[in-house]
Parts: sequence; structure tokens; C-alpha cells
Amino acid sequence: MRFGGFIITYQRVQVLLNTLEGIFAQTVPPQHLWIIDNSEDWETEQVLKEKNDSRLTYVRMGKNTGPAGAAVKGLELCGKAGLDWIYWGDDNDPPFREDCFERLLAIRNANPFCGVLGAVGQYFDGRKGKILRV
Repeated sequence: MRFGGFIITYQRVQVLLNTLEGIFAQTVPPQHLWIIDNSEDWETEQVLKEKNDSRLTYVRMGKNTGPAGAAVKGLELCGKAGLDWIYWGDDNDPPFREDCFERLLAIRNANPFCGVLGAVGQYFDGRKGKILRV
């Protein structure tokens, strides 16, 4: 299984570094992450170059394309890399437990037709017209 992903960031270097630490401390960490940078300064690129981590690839968007623009780029890169499962992350939303990815991927193992997994999800109750958070 090829598991990787991308993280969208915007001028929050220390927040990003803390999130990366949590991601790579997972019991099942991604093999590779693209850092999609919407920042208007060069600080994130400089810090990541100094970090020199082969699991990371830095991508400068050149302007603030917002979450949607950065996500398009991240999904494009992950698709070209032939990943089986893609982590779509934000710099200020680290996994909330150390086995988060392991537990999510276990759901995939139990449900072979599963296409999207999330730590928080919803069901739509058509009879009541309500969204139920799980």
C-alpha cells in the first residue's frame, strides 16, 4: 500500500512543524508528504530546506490560492505519485491520537469498497432530514 499525502500551509511555520512531528509519530505514518505553501514569504521554504527531510517535498504556490487551490495541487501531485491512500491535511489540524491513521486504514481493510475516510464523519438520515455526526 502506498500511503502519502499533502499539507496545506500559510505563514505558520512553527504550527506546521508541530503538525509534521505528530504526523510522523503516527503508528502508520505516510511515506511521503507534499507541503503546499500558500505563503507570501519565504520562511516556510527556508525552514523545510534546513530540515532536509527526504519524506517532504516543498511546493510553493506563488500566491495565496486558498484551501481549494492548494488542494487541487496536492491531489494532482498525489495522483501522479500513484498513491493508494491520500492524507489531506491542514497545518493546524494534526492527528489527535498517535494511531489515527492506523485506525482509519483498518476501516479500509474491513470495507474494501471504502473510498474516503475521516476522523470525523457524518451519515445523512433521509427519514428525518438530519446529518448525524459520528
